[in-house]
Amino acid sequence: MKAADVSMKAGWRISFFVIVGILAYLSFWNYKNRVYDWDMPGYIGCMYTLKFPDQPDKVHKLTYSEIKKRLRLTNTKTSPEL
Repeated sequence: MKAADVSMKAGWRISFFVIVGILAYLSFWNYKNRVYDWDMPGYIGCMYTLKFPDQPDKVHKLTYSEIKKRLRLTNTKTSPEL
């Protein structure tokens, strides 16, 4: 092998691992800073559907009780002190 080939392969490996590292970091950061907005029922409902595939009523009740619980936690954290 030529010296240029070896250095080119090393450069590609380094850039590959840098890109994978950046993607992993951004994925983790995005997960930590996720915001549940209008899609919250669908997201939570999908998670409960995986656990209880044959019980749609239970999934519905668990989904909306989870949303109410998270709203209570959010409102207590962000309520202004008067």
